[in-house]
Amino acid sequence: MMYIDRKTAELQQSNKAVKILMIGVQCCLWCLEKVARYISNAAYIMIAIEGRGFCASAWRSFKLLFSNSLRIATTEVIAMLVLTLSTIGTAPPSSAPSLPCSSRKRAPWQVFPWAARRSRSRH
Repeated sequence: MMYIDRKTAELQQSNKAVKILMIGVQCCLWCLEKVARYISNAAYIMIAIEGRGFCASAWRSFKLLFSNSLRIATTEVIAMLVLTLSTIGTAPPSSAPSLPCSSRKRAPWQVFPWAARRSRSRH
């Protein structure tokens, strides 16, 4: 694809339709590559589980992925959500103890304002 892109570079400069067409083709090929990699990965897993050849395993994994696409999508979304929440939930508590060690002198309620609000609300 890059070869065709380089050979048509002059034509793309002068003709916007060709440039848009090349961008569309590149996008489609990128999507095809991603799908092929995903199915290949699933096929290798099926090879390890069932011990069949690559083509048979790729077809079996495609059928399995297609029939369970809603479950797979739900699992992917939940996994992404859990990873995001764990990242958000891990970074602030692990960096909070280093705040009092900063070069500027701060009062404790300036370093941990949530603790000051919590202690005031209890009284």
